[in-house]
Amino acid sequence: MIWPFGTIGSGTASLGLARKFVLAAATTIAVSMGLLALAITQRIEASMMQTAAEEGARFTEVFLGPLAQELATSRSLSSESMKKLDELLAGVTSERMNLVKIWLPDATLAYSTNKQAIGGRFPSPQIAAAVEGKATGEFDYLREPENAGETRLPTPLVEIYAPLFRTGTQEVIAVGEVYTDGRRLAADLTSIRLTSAAIVGAVTAPMMLILFLMVRSASNLVNKYQSTLIQNMVEAKYLAAQ
Repeated sequence: MIWPFGTIGSGTASLGLARKFVLAAATTIAVSMGLLALAITQRIEASMMQTAAEEGARFTEVFLGPLAQELATSRSLSSESMKKLDELLAGVTSERMNLVKIWLPDATLAYSTNKQAIGGRFPSPQIAAAVEGKATGEFDYLREPENAGETRLPTPLVEIYAPLFRTGTQEVIAVGEVYTDGRRLAADLTSIRLTSAAIVGAVTAPMMLILFLMVRSASNLVNKYQSTLIQNMVEAKYLAAQ
């Protein structure tokens, strides 16, 4: 009886399959954990930005709301209101607000530190959302057309849009837009990203190590049985020849 020795290797094929399995499983785990970390980080970032937007909305309503009341019956601010807003921005609020704008509900610019842009119309989803009563926030670098006359800063600003209501009602008469220094928020978000990546790495590494050890143990066991089978076949051939 002739035994097909060529059909059973010395363990190389088994080792190759084990390596492929480990590589595939490790890739799947790494990608899955990476996506999980990204989703969690984005959720935290969105929550922090929304919190910043809500705080900015309250700040905007207190400082800009009273001066914007005349927009309930007019499409422009008086020179006196403009002067008060300029003084407001140059005074105590300058530490928190780098730039202030007030928009009409149709996205016409009623007030800005860039006087050349006043009267222009610059529709945006953020203004539309604020008209609906929702405050929004995002990072910005003053690249919009209405900011053409402003100095672009290398550091990020937090751009906040908030509705301005008619006193004593929920009627939106204008939209306040303020820019605040975003370096601290950006640093916090960077710290969160790094922390999330570290946590995911700390969780993923042991999982991949355990998986590798399990597959290596199984591979060694298969190779052992394979070697035993080959030896038995050799002995059987020898006996058959006898």
